[in-house]
Amino acid sequence: GKKDGVWSVWSATGQLMSKGSYNHEVQDGPWELHSSFGVSQGSFKNGKKDGKWVEWSGDQKSEGSYVAGVKDGVWVTSTKAGEKISEG
Repeated sequence: GKKDGVWSVWSATGQLMSKGSYNHEVQDGPWELHSSFGVSQGSFKNGKKDGKWVEWSGDQKSEGSYVAGVKDGVWVTSTKAGEKISEG
């Protein structure tokens, strides 16, 4: 009766909202998240974002890392064409 393994969630209109792995009710492993803001792909470890994440919003792409749910290190935002917009 607990979430374990890969789970997918769709909206009432049939759009994929999230797909990822659970380990005993806790997000753990690769994930893909969809919202009105865009798409995010990365991994969770013990219920928190951890490791490299890529986030798309419109024509912009941001890449960086999380450690235990907190952004860590350099994050780069660029256009679809690969032009760097920001780094910090």
